[in-house]
Amino acid sequence: PSVHRSIRDYGQELGAFMRAAAADLDDEMLAELADFEWLLAGAFDAADAKPTTPGDLARLAPADWAELSFRAVPSLRRLATRTNSTAAWRATQSLVPTGDDPTLPLSPHPAAARTETVEWLIWRRALVTEFRVAEADEAAALDRFTGGDTFGTLCESLLETHGENAALRAAGWLKGWLLEGLLLRV
Repeated sequence: PSVHRSIRDYGQELGAFMRAAAADLDDEMLAELADFEWLLAGAFDAADAKPTTPGDLARLAPADWAELSFRAVPSLRRLATRTNSTAAWRATQSLVPTGDDPTLPLSPHPAAARTETVEWLIWRRALVTEFRVAEADEAAALDRFTGGDTFGTLCESLLETHGENAALRAAGWLKGWLLEGLLLRV
């Protein structure tokens, strides 16, 4: 039973409910679909914010970069999937009927498990909800960065895995996140 006054909030626990009752891979895919749809809606409904742009950082002195700190825009959401749920979701989005064509497929692709988890970034830019895959190390770095780590700390943490390319890797991610409108400067 709903514990929410608004029908808009009723689906918040649907993915977890479906996952708890999942008997097979198809059920897990449906639970991921419920989570994905919920996060898309949440990203769209999130508070507006003016993200930081690369131009906003152009005036910074090189010595100030190590102490740069950001938080995520309110619309940023993260999801980890183990099935082809997002591919099935995309397939259903192309099923917009054009007339009365009874040959249109009406069900998503069968579930397929992956050998590793896929990390997703979901956010809204203006009035468009966007999403994309993030490599595991990028997703972890974004989580740390928006969780309070400074740019200098992020670079130091990447030294172990990226060696001398750590600062370039971090700068590349930072530029991408800024261009996508994912960050607010603290």
